[in-house]
Amino acid sequence: MEVESGNGVLGTILQNHLLQILSYLGVVVVVAIAINFPGSSTSALSTIELLVGIGIAVLAGILCFFSLYSTLVYFFLVPRSSRAIDLMAALHGGQLSHPLLTSIILGLLAMCIMVGSLYAWIAFGALLSVFSLQTGIILVKVRSGHLAMDPQCQMNGKSVFYQLFQLLIGGEMITIVGGAQPISPHRLHEMPENTWIIDVRTRAEYNWSRLYTAESFPFGAGVLAAAQNRPKDTPVLVVCLSGHRSPGVALLLKRLGFESVYNLNWGMVYLMMTRLKKDNIEGPFGLIRAVKSYKHRISTSSR
Repeated sequence: MEVESGNGVLGTILQNHLLQILSYLGVVVVVAIAINFPGSSTSALSTIELLVGIGIAVLAGILCFFSLYSTLVYFFLVPRSSRAIDLMAALHGGQLSHPLLTSIILGLLAMCIMVGSLYAWIAFGALLSVFSLQTGIILVKVRSGHLAMDPQCQMNGKSVFYQLFQLLIGGEMITIVGGAQPISPHRLHEMPENTWIIDVRTRAEYNWSRLYTAESFPFGAGVLAAAQNRPKDTPVLVVCLSGHRSPGVALLLKRLGFESVYNLNWGMVYLMMTRLKKDNIEGPFGLIRAVKSYKHRISTSSR
C-alpha cells in the first residue's frame, strides 16, 4: 500500500511520517521549556484554572490508557510476519497513533495551564500547528480513499466533523461514547448466531470477501429502511474495511433504538489477516471468499 506519487509533497510527508516525528520532538521541547522556564506557581492559579487543568489532565489520561491498550491488543493479535505488520501499519498506523498523540497534546495543555509559562505556551502553539497540519493531511487521505472506492461518495460538513472527531479520539473511544460496543475480531465467537451483520464497504469490497450472513449497505445506504423491519433486541454488528466507516453507522443504529450494537475493531482486513491459517471457520462469522485473493487486492488499494 503506497501513497501515490500524484499526491506530491504532502503524500511524501505523510508516507515518511515526518510530521509525526516533528510532533513528538515538539512534545519534548514543550516539556523542556515548561521545566526550565516556569511561569506562575500552582499557588497562584485560580480555582477555575486549577479545575480546568485537572479536568483536561484526567481526560488525557483516559484517552492515553485506551489508546495504549488498543495498540497493545492490536499488535498482539496481528500475524508475526513483516508483510502483515507493514500492511497493518499502513492501514491503521494513523488510526492507532493519532489518538495517543491527541492525549499527549491534551496533557501538555493541562501542563501549560498549571505552569503558566509564556515560553511553554508559545512552543505549545507551534506544536499544535504541526499537529493540526498532520490531522488535516490524514483527513484528506481518508477522503481520497473514499472517493477512490466510490466516486459518488459525498462527505458533508457533518461527516467531515465526525471523521475528524474519530481521528482525534479513535474509533473505539467514539463507539463507547456513543453507546455502542467495540469488539475485537477474536471475540466474534461470543456473539449470538442471530446477529444482524451490516457491511458498509462498497459492493466490490463486499464481493471480494465477507462474513457469511453479512448484508451489504455501502456507506450505510439503505440501512435506515432495513432497520425498520428488525426487532430492536436483535444484536447488530457493523463492519467495514479498516474501521473508519463502521463506527458512524453503529452509532446511528444505536440512536434508532437497537439495544446491542457492536462495531468491529480495525475492520475486515484485520479480521482476515488474523485468520490466515483459519480459513475453515464456519457459522455466521466465517468468511465466504478466499483470504489470499482479498489480501492481494487490499495490498494494492489505497485503503
